[in-house]
Amino acid sequence: MPPRSAGGAAAETRRRPDRDGSGEGGEAARCGTSITRKWGEYGMSGKTGIERVMAPGLMAPVSHYCHAVRAGDHVWVSGMVGAREDGSIPESVTEQFRIALDSVDRALRAAGGAGPENIVKVTVFLTDVRDREKINPIREEYFGAHRPASTLVEAAALVSPAMKVEIEAVAYLGG
Repeated sequence: MPPRSAGGAAAETRRRPDRDGSGEGGEAARCGTSITRKWGEYGMSGKTGIERVMAPGLMAPVSHYCHAVRAGDHVWVSGMVGAREDGSIPESVTEQFRIALDSVDRALRAAGGAGPENIVKVTVFLTDVRDREKINPIREEYFGAHRPASTLVEAAALVSPAMKVEIEAVAYLGG
């Protein structure tokens, strides 16, 4: 029998495959077994159509959040850092930026097939704002001619002292 929300409606749950595709243990066990969750699973109205997305191949969240949230044609991507799936963090800010941007891209695709052309707003956090010169060519390569609204913030620190960059994004999938 499917799980029920507090209101009695069946909640949609899909098994998330891990690296071997089985959906058992491994990455799925660390992040929970659902790739998406509707609000109804948490006792709120399931009619909102809000989905929580855990994207395969990304580092497990370090706190109580998911990689992305989709509501209708809108997708919000949580702050993605420059850490590999295994948790290792390269020293180079450019390598961290590439990893974080790839993570944003993976989360967008897992949330409905969005790509860089769908991003309407991006926020970049750097622990040293002077690193903007180093990351800008990578950013220009990713976005191409598309220019989303953007904010750059210098942060005193991120979740790990080794982290130098974090990127969050908002996308629109509508026509």
